[in-house]
Amino acid sequence: MIPPALSSMSAVTPNSTCIPSFRPFEATQATPIDSPDNVDYILSLLPNPSTNIVYSRQASGTIVELAPDSTGNLTPISTISAGRGDSCADACPVNETLLATVAANGIVSLWDRRSPSTSKINVFPSNLTSRGFGEAMKLSVGLDGTLVVVGCDDGALVFGDVRFLPQSPGDFLGAFTDSHTDTISAVSFNPSNPHQLASASEDGLITLFDIRKGTEDLAVQTVMNTTGCPRSFDWFGETYDGIVVFDGSETVGFWSHGPGVRMGEERGFGGEIPFGNGAR
Repeated sequence: MIPPALSSMSAVTPNSTCIPSFRPFEATQATPIDSPDNVDYILSLLPNPSTNIVYSRQASGTIVELAPDSTGNLTPISTISAGRGDSCADACPVNETLLATVAANGIVSLWDRRSPSTSKINVFPSNLTSRGFGEAMKLSVGLDGTLVVVGCDDGALVFGDVRFLPQSPGDFLGAFTDSHTDTISAVSFNPSNPHQLASASEDGLITLFDIRKGTEDLAVQTVMNTTGCPRSFDWFGETYDGIVVFDGSETVGFWSHGPGVRMGEERGFGGEIPFGNGAR
């Protein structure tokens, strides 16, 4: 059953758009990839909630920084070469100046957009695959930009502290390895609760953790079985007590994550929803 607040969603139309149009740019403005047309495809768009900057994660492993010009069009202003050899598996804005990236082999890097060359300023030189974890798939940064969590294709969630990077690079705080049995498809901190982490996996589960707890078993708060294959999710509600989930069957599900109850769903969406950093 769809709750009343969701029953009229199909009738909602936008009054305006933030960006009137998206002006295409030449592939030479990002690292080109080997393809018949030499086209660098966009894999995802990452809005920075602290600024008007949008990061475009490219198939070549680069990240293009976009900003609206005087006419409102998104225009490339810089490019980050985030690791073509290992590819850029995911990226996450840390604050208005820093961007975190993770390569497929699990190397986590921080980039400072204030630098003229958008240089990399900190690195975990020890990659996750060499430490026995699977390939890195997803990345999130929480606790005011201090805690990094990487989701892997073996279902592991690996944690690192950004503040310790200069002193002990390569050291990770620990990992949750038992809550998921398949590839991590999304991971995100609650915008209103910095100690609450949610992870989605191709095993069909979305799990919420209280990262203040000492062990993985104690940290688990709620497990929601979507009975599908969740591809992405976001938080919603005045206190972000809801989670909206998009799965591989083009279905959007609405959950109350406190009791772990499904509130409703909408079917027939034709593409992935570009979830951001929490929607009210």
